[in-house]
Amino acid sequence: MGRDTVDVWRVNLLAECTHLSAHKAFLSDDEWVKFEQFKNHKQADYYAIVRSVQRQILAKYLEGDPRSIRIQKGLYGKPEVGNQKLFFNISHSADCLLVAVSSRNEVGVDIELVRERNHLSVLVDRCFALKERQYWLDLPDIDKLEFFYRFWVAKEAFVKAVGRGIALGMSGCELSLPDQSGFSVIPQAYGSADDWSLTFLDIDSAHQAALVTQAKHIQVNVLSYKIDRQ
Repeated sequence: MGRDTVDVWRVNLLAECTHLSAHKAFLSDDEWVKFEQFKNHKQADYYAIVRSVQRQILAKYLEGDPRSIRIQKGLYGKPEVGNQKLFFNISHSADCLLVAVSSRNEVGVDIELVRERNHLSVLVDRCFALKERQYWLDLPDIDKLEFFYRFWVAKEAFVKAVGRGIALGMSGCELSLPDQSGFSVIPQAYGSADDWSLTFLDIDSAHQAALVTQAKHIQVNVLSYKIDRQ
């Protein structure tokens, strides 16, 4: 992997259910305990697959045994791989999982299934900056749902990249308008908006997805991953 490259692995969770027994073999003891606590079988299966896949993908870069990978939580709960110089982030929605990996910079990724939802304007008021709210309100009604999710995944990817999650306050990062090519404003604690890049990912027509990383010029590779059937 190049220093300015981010790999984004796409995994079809539903398809991986046919290999569930293989995925379970990669769970740690703690993950097994959590797996068995799920009441919903589909949620349990997806949990096992997500944990297995992220461990195998990370092992690909660390050139080690997936079962030896120990994923822990950082200061604000963002997953990390011990003292290894490897940055990653995951997101899944419906049946699609994304795993973003960088050897150099913090990354955040988010994917959302575009679906109708109630009270969009309430979420816009709560989570969008003033200029974003006005931009969204001025859109034709037919475009409002798509652009809500487009703005949402960009903001979510940023707060995940800095490791704070939505507790940071999503209105504190503002997309550049009208081109949406990056951020015009971010919280002061994270430097200049120019130091961060925003990339919208073309996954499929049913989803919106975005990647944010602490580097201005990056190459993003969207890849499909097939796990080892061991």
